Amino acid sequence: MKQILISKIKIFCFSPHFLYTSSVSTRVSAGLAQFILRYFSPHTMEHSEKKALMEQFATKKGDTGSPEVQVAILTSRIESLKNHLEIHKQDNHSRRGIVMMVAKRRKLLDYLKRKDEARYNELIGKLDLRK
Repeated sequence: MKQILISKIKIFCFSPHFLYTSSVSTRVSAGLAQFILRYFSPHTMEHSEKKALMEQFATKKGDTGSPEVQVAILTSRIESLKNHLEIHKQDNHSRRGIVMMVAKRRKLLDYLKRKDEARYNELIGKLDLRK
């Protein structure tokens, strides 16, 4: 769980209407809550984590958009959401998001398999996607 500091208050968990602190819950505006949920959500990927994935799966120096990099980033985000959905079984909005990400990853993998099957097999092995 991420901790963020707003006005010298440690925030541990948040929902759309309340920010729960260690001792007191504070009511905030809908705009602020939406901002916090979007940018400080546990589902968002840290920049350093994303950069490490880009370096690991890049086909050449400076590669940020190859199918390998995109699939690796999507896989990381899917794993993060999968852990969230194990705890929050009724969260259908996140469930829709994970289904869309899996579909996008599937399309990228199909494209890679069609263009270069050796790269596809190497990526599948690195990410451990198939049994």
